[in-house]
Amino acid sequence: MTHKGATYELLWGKEEGALMSKRQGIVVKAGLFLQIALKYLCPSAEYQVKVIDPTTGKTMRADMIFLGWACELKLGFNFDTKKSSKEVEEIKKYANLISSLRHKDIRPAICLFQADGIKDLHEFKTDTSGVRMMTGRELCNEIGIKYQDVLVSIQTAAREDESRDK
Repeated sequence: MTHKGATYELLWGKEEGALMSKRQGIVVKAGLFLQIALKYLCPSAEYQVKVIDPTTGKTMRADMIFLGWACELKLGFNFDTKKSSKEVEEIKKYANLISSLRHKDIRPAICLFQADGIKDLHEFKTDTSGVRMMTGRELCNEIGIKYQDVLVSIQTAAREDESRDK
């Protein structure tokens, strides 16, 4: 089993495995759909701004820069993964670097788009001090767009993507 959906097929059988693999692909793409929706609804923000770290030569980027915030976007509401502490350090480093390049204060932020509120934003094992944690509703309020419009845009993009793959 070296084909697409092999793990799902192993666990649930061929038909269910193929369906699960397609669905998982759409879930993975949903983060991209979030960025596309925000870019469409708020073209004044900057997206995927890349800079080169002069100490390592590594390319760094933030998903979005708006109103003095360099923001990493997460569609869900959970942030405790194996790589979350590294992501916190990278957004901090990125914000410092872009601030020095632009000669203006840009601070680090992480948006958990579907988080309900403060409780969802601060119950992590990962130390997020020095990074603004925000919900999607907060982000939308700050950039002047409707939270519900973003959700509808993501759902529409997912349905269109799923129908293209049929």
